[in-house]
Amino acid sequence: MGLCAGSYQGKDSRKSGVYVAEDAFFFLEGCVSRHYSPYSKFGHWGVTEIRRNQWLLILQDWALVGETALSAVSPDELMDIIGTSQRLAEEMRRDFARNVRSLAEMLNELAGWRNDSWKLLE
Repeated sequence: MGLCAGSYQGKDSRKSGVYVAEDAFFFLEGCVSRHYSPYSKFGHWGVTEIRRNQWLLILQDWALVGETALSAVSPDELMDIIGTSQRLAEEMRRDFARNVRSLAEMLNELAGWRNDSWKLLE
């Protein structure tokens, strides 16, 4: 799953983009569909252009997921705000402590990428 700032420019977008494993992105997808109604299940299999104002809402949700991940004492706390499938919820439960740290780290890295990328567009 590739994310790029600005309009998709084919191979040129790959140079400044960031990539998230598909299974990892499933934990973030609920936030995307919540704020971008045309996005549907498996919408990540093509180019989906999301306006900046919608991205800001998605990123706020991702920040909330990251904060919740760091303070969650049970998988259910996190699954309630992520809204993911039962299969992924079970996967998260298997090694909850490690998985929530990894999720929080991924969200932190995405926030850093977003800040750097968007500065270039301004």
